[in-house]
Amino acid sequence: MTTTVLILLLLLVTWMSLGCFLRTHKMIKVINEINGQKLTPVIVPVKLVSYGKIITALYRASNTQGINAKYAANFNKDSNGGPIIIGDKIRNKCNVLAVVGESNSVPILLDQEFMRCDFTYNEMQALKEALS
Repeated sequence: MTTTVLILLLLLVTWMSLGCFLRTHKMIKVINEINGQKLTPVIVPVKLVSYGKIITALYRASNTQGINAKYAANFNKDSNGGPIIIGDKIRNKCNVLAVVGESNSVPILLDQEFMRCDFTYNEMQALKEALS
């Protein structure tokens, strides 16, 4: 009985780790695709889930093939402070600030320090002034 429980727990942890890895890989691929493109700001409805110092924002968006897919963005509370929340947070659902590229419709959620995209110093300062 104990062996069965341990095997099930190991399978659960493996499944969760694989899912996290695949979501992270998908978001890195999207971020690399929009680097160097003109970005347009958008508001994205998300569900926030917190695991200790990590905040995960879950949302849906249409990818380049037009398929409505699930995406997740991870934020570290200590290093980048989490997503930029627009409006009120009702339970765990809220709207956050994101950007989309010219040829890719998947939104990239911005963090409070603007480190998720490759902005120059002047672009980061302009964004901070616009949000103040």
